[in-house]
This record gives sequence, C-alpha cells and structure tokens, in this order.
Amino acid sequence: MTRWLIVAFLLGMVGLALVGIRSSSTGKGPSDEILSYELSGGRGVAVGVPAGIPRVFLTSWLVIAPETAHDPTHQYSYGIDIELIGIDGALVSHEREDVVSRVSGEPDSPIELGRFSARLVDSPEWVTDSRSRTVELSALAGKRGSVRVRATGDRPVLVRLVYAEPRSSLARRLRERTLNARERARRVDGRSALGFGDLTADAHDRALGAWGRRLTARGRAGTDFVSRRLLVGDFRADTNDPHVPDPVVIGPERLAVFNANGPLTLRVEAPPRTQIIAVEGTAEPTTQVVGDSGLVDLTLLGAGPRAVRISAAPPVAARFEASLADAARLLGVVPKRPRGTLLEVSPAVLRHRYFALDPTGPVLLDVFPGQDRVGLTVRGVAEGGGRDPLPVELTVKWIGTGPMPIEAVERTNLDRSVIERIGETAVSEPLMALLRVPKGAARLEITGSAATLASFWTREPDVADPLPLPGYDVELGPELTFRYAPRQPRTWATLLPANTGALARAGREVRVEVYPRIDPLRSRAGALAFDRPLQPRGDPLSRRLLTPIWFGAGAPFESHYLTPLYEKPTRVTVPERGLRAGRLAILYRTEAERLGEELTLLAGGEVVAKREILSRNGELQVLLTPGSRELQLVGLGEGGFGLVDAPPTSGGEVFRSQRVVALMPGSEVSFGFDWRAGELGSLRLFFVSEGGPAPYRVGFMIDRGDVGRAESRLLRRITELEGTIGGRTGTRGRGLLWEAGSRPGEGRWSDAVGSARIAIGDDLGPGRHELVLRGLPVQGAAPLWVRGVVVGAFESPAEEAGP
Repeated sequence: MTRWLIVAFLLGMVGLALVGIRSSSTGKGPSDEILSYELSGGRGVAVGVPAGIPRVFLTSWLVIAPETAHDPTHQYSYGIDIELIGIDGALVSHEREDVVSRVSGEPDSPIELGRFSARLVDSPEWVTDSRSRTVELSALAGKRGSVRVRATGDRPVLVRLVYAEPRSSLARRLRERTLNARERARRVDGRSALGFGDLTADAHDRALGAWGRRLTARGRAGTDFVSRRLLVGDFRADTNDPHVPDPVVIGPERLAVFNANGPLTLRVEAPPRTQIIAVEGTAEPTTQVVGDSGLVDLTLLGAGPRAVRISAAPPVAARFEASLADAARLLGVVPKRPRGTLLEVSPAVLRHRYFALDPTGPVLLDVFPGQDRVGLTVRGVAEGGGRDPLPVELTVKWIGTGPMPIEAVERTNLDRSVIERIGETAVSEPLMALLRVPKGAARLEITGSAATLASFWTREPDVADPLPLPGYDVELGPELTFRYAPRQPRTWATLLPANTGALARAGREVRVEVYPRIDPLRSRAGALAFDRPLQPRGDPLSRRLLTPIWFGAGAPFESHYLTPLYEKPTRVTVPERGLRAGRLAILYRTEAERLGEELTLLAGGEVVAKREILSRNGELQVLLTPGSRELQLVGLGEGGFGLVDAPPTSGGEVFRSQRVVALMPGSEVSFGFDWRAGELGSLRLFFVSEGGPAPYRVGFMIDRGDVGRAESRLLRRITELEGTIGGRTGTRGRGLLWEAGSRPGEGRWSDAVGSARIAIGDDLGPGRHELVLRGLPVQGAAPLWVRGVVVGAFESPAEEAGP
C-alpha cells in the first residue's frame, strides 16, 4: 500500500504533506488504508526507535461519536503527552502537545465519494483531520530508546509514528513503475508546475528516495495496545464553505433513490403543483401533488428493506427532509444536514470511472503475471433524448507471444437507464462481460464506437466473500441484491489502462453517477429460471435433513413437506385424490429409554395403530378416511416427536425434508449435473454440521479440471473449474439430521446449515458434467453433510458488487 505519510520526508515538506493536503473533488475514495494505535481510557502506547534515527513523525486523529449534524467549521481539542525513554528506562524528556482539529467532508457519505480526511474501517464513528508534528530524538544522543505517547481527555485518539527509511536505487526504479496517475500527482501537487513524468531523473530520485517505516508498539496486542485500521482520504473542507448541497433534479427520466427499512415520512420541497411519483420496491407507483406551500409529505408504508424511487412531472429541482427518527430508517450512508427542525437528506451517489472508446485510438490494458481474466463493464451514451435502447460496439484484440485468439466483437443495444447518468447525459444500463486471458498475452487493445464507455476490472486474489460496509449489511430476500453497495474487501480490483494519462488529456475519462440501491435480481434475457438438484453418484451415506418453514392454509403441499406430530392433538388434512389418497406415512423419533415401550396413534381420539418401539427412528403406514382429522402420537416421550406427510388444516409450521450426503475430511463425494448451451447459473451447495455451527473447508473440481472453453469471445461469466470454499455453518439457519439422533444436552434444532456458491458460466459446454467435492481438514470442524442444486437465469449478487 502506498503510504501517504511518505511525502513528508520525500520532499522535506512534512507539514504540507500531513496537514495541508488540498481539497479534492469527489469520486476518488480512500487514498490509503493504514494501521494506527488507539489511546483511550488512560492507555498509552510505547514504540521502540532504532539507534541513529534523528526524528520520528507523529500523526494523530481524534475519534468522535457521530453527532446529529455535521459542521465542518466546528473545532475539536485534545492533548497528547510525548515522552522519550532512554535505553536504561529513564525518562529523558517530556512534551505536551495541545491539538485543535475538525472533521472535513461529510463523515456519513459513502466512502467512494472521497469527501473525508479519515474514516475507521470497522466503525461509523467520525474521525477528525490528521494533525502531525516532528518529534526530535537528539536527547537520545543517537542511541536506542522509546517514544511513549498518551492522550488527555475522554475521547479516543489514534496515533501513528513513522521514520524515514531510504530506498535503494533498484527499489526507487520499481516504485516509480508502479505509481498510478493519482499517486504521481500527489508527489508534485503544490510543489511543481510540471507533472511527475516531466521531472528529471534526479527529481524522481528525490521524490522516491525514502519511505515511511511504521514504528511497532511494544507489548501484547489487546492488552498493552489496541490497533485500529484507518482509511485515509485526500479531502480537506474549506472552512468558509460548509458544502450546502445542490437540489436534486428529478423528472420522468431522472430519479432519486433512497433505501429504507420500515415505514417513514419523507418531506419533498418542490415547486407548487408538481406531481411527485414514489415507487417502493416492486409496489405500484403512488402520486401526490405539491401544495402551494411548496411541500408535500410522502408517507412510505413498506415494512422491509426496499428502494424508494422518486420522480416528478415536470422535471424539477427538489430537496428532501426527514425527522431524526425517520432519517435513521434510511439505509446506507445518507448525507444528512440540519434544516430547521428536520434533517435534509440527500441520496447517496457514487461516481464510477469509465473510459470512452474510439474506433482508431485504442484503450490499452496491460496483463499482469498470473492474471486469468479481464472484466469489462460496458455502457452506451445517449446522444439525444427519447427512450430507445442505446447501441454499444467494441472490439478486443490480444497482443502477446504465440498464437492469439481472433478479435472478439460485441454489438448490442442496452436499455436506457433512468438512474445512472453523466451529469445531464443519460447512459445505458451496464453490460458486464469477461475475457479469459490466453497464454502468452501481454496486452489487450480495446476499440469501439465513440458512444461506448467501458471500465475494466479483475478478480481480487484470495478474497472469498465481499463484506458490505456498515449501513449496507442488511438481510435481503433471496431475489434481492444491494446493487453498488460499498464493500470491504471486494472480490474485484479495478484495472487502469496503461494509457490512462493520454485518455484523460483527450477528455475520454468520465464519471458515471450511480445510486446504491436495493433491486430485484434481473433475469437474463431469454433465459428461464431453473432449479435442478445435484444427483450424488454411487451410493454415499445419506441422511434426511429437516428445516422448519411456515405453511399457509390452502397452499400447495409439496411432496417433501412434513407436518410435525406431538403428544397433543394436531389437525391435518388427509388427501382425497392421487396416489396418496386416504394414506398417511408417519415417521417417529423417540428417546432411548422408550425402547420396548408401546407407541399409539390416535385419530379423533380413537386408536388406529399400535407399535412396539424397537428403534429410535421408525415409520407407520396407516389408512384413514380423507378429510380433516385430528391426530396424536402417544408414547413418544418428552424429547420425541413424529412427522406426517399431510398438510396442517389451518396452516402452521411444517418441515422441508431433503437428503444430504456425508463429506468427511479426506473423503470425496461426486455429483452429476446437466448443462445446456447458453445457460448462466451456479452450483449452490448447502453444508450441514452436526451439533451446531462449525467451520468447514471443502475443495471442489468440475470435470476434474479438464474442460474445453472458448477463449476468443466475450463471456457473461467464467466457470470456476477448481478451488476451495469454506466458511462456518449456521449462516442459513438450523435444521435436524433425522437419522443422526440427538445428543445429550442439545436442543431440537441442533444442526447448523451454511451455503456456498460455485459460478457456472457460458464458457461451459452443454451436456453432462461432474462436480467432485473433497473434505479438507480444519480445526474445530464437526461431521459434515452436503446437498446441492443447480440454479440459474438470475444474475449473481457477487457480480453486481463489481464496478
């Protein structure tokens, strides 16, 4: 990671680098992520300094609990005590630093907007602008020693101490090659009229001649010191400009989007007689007219998480307000500012970086060693009004050693978006495509029509699961996704073109505005939704997994549903048609001490079946008159219960029954599945651990890793042929392995269910395929069982976390 503190010693301008960074425009996101130490509750931190170090640089930030409203002009004060300790442990010097700072930018705004000086990775607390000073070590006379720092006051303070470590000549050359345009600009910002590339070689050496080595705290983590991860931004607010937001323009072709959880009232300020149209999730639109006061209250009655889309007729500039309680029900990081007795709220807007294509001037992407794919997000640009789809056209060409695939061409029309845009210019919905990197490829050239935009990305190594940041980590339904939700870490990494500078100078770098929003998963064009079970090969050990669900009276009762029976009467409906007419299958489970006792089934208080209990799990087959009947099993014992394959007459809890197979460490289980040409989907695996949540780790391989796949065309998804999946069960709820039996001290729903996904793409040929799973050892694991389904047609939420 680039350490933004480096600049202090690189060019000899510590104060400018650490305190006086100029205000930047929005849309840049964090410039770095660093590690700091927290000073709180009287706890300080001590760091050792090597011999011969003349000075260290101390940077501090104050942590503040979020306040009702943000005021960039408000000043916060705190104090820091700095002690130098000699090698013999004696106090050499003591200083007191009184610090005044403020909070720049909008601390509640999305991280990608970049309007902040510093943010905590793991907390929504606010962080003030950095303040830094030089700590001279002359009192140590060049010998080893320690710097001990403590904070005064009742608020936590974060500190970071570094010293200048010279770079070798080779290290300077390597570092120069890895700088992107933003990092190069930071090294000369405010210091030279020339860009970094126009400076002399000697100037480059001076600019890259040292780096900031962090001093490590002494003692035990969590006891003697506490570490906090900090995101550092470039923004510094102008003290004369509290950044009053512009009104939001809404109209028939331009929406504002909020994400809400629960009912709330949103006040809209707009010109009188304007029609305001609101759509909650997938509900029907509601229309209200702004009165003569210029205000209208939108009463939003939805209960769960959903997006609220607001438009107007005719187009107007509007403002939105909410009470403190209602503003708290808005999901995500929503900018809020006081306005009278209410808070003005603004939709969160992210700005994604795209590059305009050209028929003759290619965008150049370098391929890095080990890179296996390139992702493209493509959009069309509207050249006029209307609602017609927007055409996109691009051609990709591989450059490298050896035979390269032929050029791949994509021509299509994309639906016009009413949410995303570039300023006042409309753009299309995004098209995400993938390219497999052929062996020997070093560069990719992309050309296309001038009305086509593209951004580029690849998967981030070793990132198994994207984690939504606070505010976006809400439970959604199975067919919903939080589109563009900021995530940390991400499963993808942005790729910048090798000729980014030239593209920017030519005006071909643009920012597309998008709203993080809750959306239904879209169906692929022409695709039918499907859900096919994975079929185990051979005869592996299997169990019946029961998971509780709610059954509504009159709903279809599926063949794999079972209604629970206990000692108390339960009313069920005996089928009157089909193969099961007048027939019931009853499974029962008893405690061990009931062996040899008698089990009795009553219907309407009359005995219809008796059975000596010879095993803890058994089955009864009975004939009964169709219709609603009251059943009870007598003799099960306190921990026993039964299951019947008939629906509860008035609805209620039933159990879904599914077969799972054993997967033990070192063993393999194989599944077969069919794939059809052009399908997109995934293998959805469900893992069950006996006795409660437990970690699991499983290796997988599709067709033993030997699949012929297309390399010369754009793909919508690339199949993961082999890899490792893992996690912890319990994320998908609890269940019961029926035949496994309960263990002493465990509850009824003692077995934990987790899930994982393996992407299947349009590069996989049609026909029969094989999935092999192998159990891998992991500490703390429990006996593991697995089942799987092939699902498709809907897009993947993980893909939608991309650019």
